[in-house]
Amino acid sequence: MIYSEETVLKSLFAAASGVTELPVAETGTSPARDLWPDFLQSLAQMSGGDGAGLVQLRGTAVGQSWAWGHAVPQFERDTYERLRSQRVYSQTDLPAYQAGEMALRVLRWRVDATSHAVIWVARHGTDFRARDGVGLTRLAPYLGPALISWQALQAERLRARKERQIGQDLGGFWLRFSGAGRVLAQSEGLAQRLEGTALHITEQGWPEFATPDLARQFRATLGQIAPISGEVVRTAGMLDLSLARPLQLVLRADPSAMSVLGLLRQSRAASELGENHVMQFYGLARNEARLAICLCDGLSLNAAGEALGWSRETARSYSKQLYARLGVSGQTGVLRLMLGGAIWF
Repeated sequence: MIYSEETVLKSLFAAASGVTELPVAETGTSPARDLWPDFLQSLAQMSGGDGAGLVQLRGTAVGQSWAWGHAVPQFERDTYERLRSQRVYSQTDLPAYQAGEMALRVLRWRVDATSHAVIWVARHGTDFRARDGVGLTRLAPYLGPALISWQALQAERLRARKERQIGQDLGGFWLRFSGAGRVLAQSEGLAQRLEGTALHITEQGWPEFATPDLARQFRATLGQIAPISGEVVRTAGMLDLSLARPLQLVLRADPSAMSVLGLLRQSRAASELGENHVMQFYGLARNEARLAICLCDGLSLNAAGEALGWSRETARSYSKQLYARLGVSGQTGVLRLMLGGAIWF
């Protein structure tokens, strides 16, 4: 492959976006991978280098960095700090660097008001030609916007991951159905959450239900929501898919996407939180936390005591301690506090 400046620029902007594939129907997500090493490879090979690297600097701190190839020089932080912006350095005039057998071309530039970046190309043996340094200079105007775009996308993806995790912590997931009922896309991790429930999604994307009645209810509700001859009878409908635990599916028309949006809510079991988490969150003793978990998972006080191997008197004694510790007056107070609380995050 011939690496030209056009090739390097294309790989630079691909690295800034990080997206290499179209959305995947099975997950509804857009797989992304780190393409900065690919950009560095194209830069090094265009310049005749054995290696290349990119380092972000925030103040005096070295942040994210990438490298490609076999020639990887070791820079001191003082070297980064003493570089002037927009100047291409060689190994012989690089500040605070002991020149050896490795040939270098290094460029620093300002990314934004609080950060800089340094890019380098290296190779063993003969020095670079003058035009290789010119290639870095020509690249400089594009490096700042590319890194700014990458940082903005990284921040947005981090927010999306956090928001997705919050929804999953509360048991919330989504699916997108075609008018025929086939799943076009779904939340990441939904398949695992549906194990042991009344709903299963086949590899072909078709929903399967635990009973014929649930299947009929789904088709009837979907038929009323999905547009038939341009008319929607209902804009939303709900199916109760509960087995061992509550599981509800809300179907809503989504005319903009010509599909039906399914919203699933399956409350997590308190036992999934773990005793240690409940103890630390509320400042409880272990037996108090164990009792609170049982109550939140639907057991009565007597049933919780039996599950924990306690007598009625012991269960009653621990319940009084639990209520006092949480500042509530009874079992309903425990449920209201925990089920509506932030402990699930």
